[in-house]
Amino acid sequence: FGPREAMEYDVVVVGAGPAGLSAAIRLKQLAAENGKVATSSFLRSVKLVAWSFLGIRSRAGYEDDLAKVNPMHVVAVGLIGGLLFVLGLIGLATWVVGK
Repeated sequence: FGPREAMEYDVVVVGAGPAGLSAAIRLKQLAAENGKVATSSFLRSVKLVAWSFLGIRSRAGYEDDLAKVNPMHVVAVGLIGGLLFVLGLIGLATWVVGK
């Protein structure tokens, strides 16, 4: 095995359930109150979720995006993306069965 890559974090939230999401949101709020977080944009969140759906994002780009997004934006974009995906599948199935 080669040398391992080391990364330093102040906090790591493990899990994406209600508790993990609540912890991530609260940590982001506290960091913003203390002036430690750059503002995020909804477009950056859309880009992050789109790359996650495709699964081909470089690690450096992913970490850069992840450090600058609002967790609520990511949840909203993820829900909208999932809904559009399901609606697309329903439309495709309707089109195929209708022929």
